Amino acid sequence: MMQKQEKSYGTWPLPYSVGEIFSSADQVLFPRLYQGTLYWMERRETGETTVSSTQEKDLLPPEYAARSEVHGYGGIAYLPSSRGLVFSNAEDQKLYVLEKERCVPLSQMEGARYADGCYDPTSDAFYYVREHRTQEGEKSMVVLLARGEELVVASGYEFYSHPRCSPDGKFLACLAWNLPYMPWQRASLLLYKKEGEGRFVLERKIGSSREAIFQPEFAEDGTLYFLSDRSGYANLYRYCKGVVARVTKGTWDLARAPWVFGLDTYGFLQERKEKVIVSILQEKGSTFLGKICLKTGSLEKCDFPFSGYTQITVEGGQIYALATHEQNVPALIKIKKASFTYPLGRPKAPLPSGISNGERIVFSTRDAQECFGLFYLPSHPQYLGDPGAKPPLLVKVHSGPTSMHEQSFSYETQFWTSQGFAYLVVNYRGSTGFGKRYREALDGFWGIRDVEDCIDGALYLVDKGRVDPKRMAIRGSSSGGFTALSAAREGVFQAVVSYYGIADLEELSSTTHRFERGYNETLIGPYPKQKQVYQERSPLHHAARMGGSILLFHGEKDLVVPSTQSQSLYEALKKEGKDVELHLFAEEGHGFRKPATKQSAWEIERSFYQRVFGLAQGAPDRKKDFSPSL
Repeated sequence: MMQKQEKSYGTWPLPYSVGEIFSSADQVLFPRLYQGTLYWMERRETGETTVSSTQEKDLLPPEYAARSEVHGYGGIAYLPSSRGLVFSNAEDQKLYVLEKERCVPLSQMEGARYADGCYDPTSDAFYYVREHRTQEGEKSMVVLLARGEELVVASGYEFYSHPRCSPDGKFLACLAWNLPYMPWQRASLLLYKKEGEGRFVLERKIGSSREAIFQPEFAEDGTLYFLSDRSGYANLYRYCKGVVARVTKGTWDLARAPWVFGLDTYGFLQERKEKVIVSILQEKGSTFLGKICLKTGSLEKCDFPFSGYTQITVEGGQIYALATHEQNVPALIKIKKASFTYPLGRPKAPLPSGISNGERIVFSTRDAQECFGLFYLPSHPQYLGDPGAKPPLLVKVHSGPTSMHEQSFSYETQFWTSQGFAYLVVNYRGSTGFGKRYREALDGFWGIRDVEDCIDGALYLVDKGRVDPKRMAIRGSSSGGFTALSAAREGVFQAVVSYYGIADLEELSSTTHRFERGYNETLIGPYPKQKQVYQERSPLHHAARMGGSILLFHGEKDLVVPSTQSQSLYEALKKEGKDVELHLFAEEGHGFRKPATKQSAWEIERSFYQRVFGLAQGAPDRKKDFSPSL
């Protein structure tokens, strides 16, 4: 075994090229079983998404791609059926049916977008969420598509998701909610009864004013199951013969924040006498797989060597799941009783060696609350840090803010740890996976508690003597970029990096897309009533107080957080004489999709840290002017 050499932290050469990361195998997304065949979405080298199956790879003709833009973020964009594979086409957002290698239009409305479909074999009909622009603005509804017609089934709410029909075709369930709420804050379950051809009548509405409901599904016997957070955790419930009954009583969450369509977390299993579901569960930031008895609500955990699970599909006795691992990329596994296999082949090692594993840490916040994080030490197959030296620290702020960083392999994390940086991801108050109370702790305090938790996590590591307090950076994207920029006022971090982050909360309230238009009312307060609060928490209004060196990235086609946010902040910081860079990407939107863009951004960020921290390239150059790049 080769002895490792000593070399300054933050200067280690990558044991692989950045290009290798983005030329790796296509990622499996949204697996679905239909009549024994497994389907999934995966990215082409162009960055667009196609649909594959265990019978044939890349089912779509090259001029088509599967992507939905409903709610701005889309999600699952295909639906297997006996008619053929239905998909939402990226270019025109229409629905098409793939019939014998020919794509036949299914939807009728020009300019409409479709998502989250289900198929009713009893009437050969499809139900979809449709979103389109009217004279009154954007409208969302559930529509039925059959025999060349497109009929509205459910309307009146501002948003819909999860249309699901009963096995006999007589009932349709869906979720609905209105602004200012997000679907994980308030969402009702609507149950419609079919009264005639294309005509449905609302039979029951389930859900209170303080409740969010997730993923309604009909069992084979017609019983309707769903998830609800009314207990403080997302547990399983059933609705049968007019009665709602609670199935599970756990202090874990079966649901995830549905930022996109298709984040199903459970399915019905038919492998033994008792009725069970297989589900992904989250408890105190850990994710595991379990089987739940529908009669007793008892949980049996599945003991597999994975750090977590992201998606699952179940049909009959078949179970497939996307499993995560700290030492490898997410893999599709097929589960049979107490064993598993890799139906698409075991993934090859993503990196040569030297992968850093996350260490779970729990620390106290300044107001004596418990907070959670994952800490990654520098790791390289050939190098060690200099004796007595401490590594520079990068604090990663996850986006959302309603989401969670899971303990799984990440090229992004390893990119930094393999160069000699310590890496801390903070699941600050407001994160999912820790119960409703922890998630709602950020309500009214966005830009305060998330900032405090990230700073307190960094200082916790400083107090433990594990990182260099003079070389600390904070980085984040979207809402995580807002938190990072807000932390720049506190004088703790020497470098701040924002990817398409929010700088002006007032502007965001009027320019962001419809799906998130009311999000800030919960996180901050109603606008314009709380206008002063919005200004106080906007980094743009505090350019003079922002310290450290600041690096900004943004896509010029961003419709969620317009690039004017970063451009305005850049101008304000330059006016104050601050050390700031801005890099714009003309063909990118919210969340960089092109491999070349991601590679370029990471390499720019690496050079930025080298300059600011005085690594490899000498002492920091505070006078260099970095103008916006295209």
